[in-house]
Amino acid sequence: MKQRKILGITSILAMAGLTVVLTSNSSGPGGNRTGSPGSSGTCTSCHGSNNNLASSLTAELIDKSLNTAVTDIIPSTNYTLRITSKGNSSKMGFQAVILDASNAAAGTFGTAPSKTNVSSSKVWGHTSPGTSNGQNVWEIDWQAPSSITGNLNIYAASVISNGNGSDNGDDVKTAVQQLKANSNSTTVLSQTGVKILGNPISKGNELFINQTLKLAVVWNLNGQVVYKQTNCNSLNISQLQSGNYILQGIDQMGNRFSEQFSVIE
Repeated sequence: MKQRKILGITSILAMAGLTVVLTSNSSGPGGNRTGSPGSSGTCTSCHGSNNNLASSLTAELIDKSLNTAVTDIIPSTNYTLRITSKGNSSKMGFQAVILDASNAAAGTFGTAPSKTNVSSSKVWGHTSPGTSNGQNVWEIDWQAPSSITGNLNIYAASVISNGNGSDNGDDVKTAVQQLKANSNSTTVLSQTGVKILGNPISKGNELFINQTLKLAVVWNLNGQVVYKQTNCNSLNISQLQSGNYILQGIDQMGNRFSEQFSVIE
């Protein structure tokens, strides 16, 4: 009888231990498993590779005005970071981080959506797996740094589970997306017909444009953003000092443009 009790207790403990193993990563792996420089590698350290799940992963930065993916970014501008994991599965998880040219965390994440969190090291990931069949999409607000030197990179990793209750037979996908600062070149990016009215502009006055823009960004010649506005046909630039500036933006058709103007005394 004693031997049976011991065997029974041993079996219960073994099952409890197995349950811990099977559920330990459903709330996220912790740390940094994005595959970025300085990370602890990717999720392959625990999960296998199963090419039969038809898996894929994309990491994109979405322009809020156009709702399209961009790789040229404007300092201090808000974007949406979108992670899309696909595969023959109804259980998926992820982590993502954005690093600058020196491999330090770049920009600022907004409030983490439900079932995700942002760690103190600015790694964003799941706390509860996505359970949509075939595809899971995660989005979070992200503000670009106030100044950008060199390129930024999005690093992401995702586990696509085969649903067998263990970490064997899952698939792991990684993605890297390079970002760069939007040039403040005076080259016209597109023939949009956008015109600045009354150029040069007297100091203290507004800047008027011949059409409504989805986005308008004013740069000084040092490459710094000094003014930004959305959905506008005039800009209150009364605080600008005399000098030369560059207006870049996006018109209502989604075309990008660049025009130079001057502020005079």
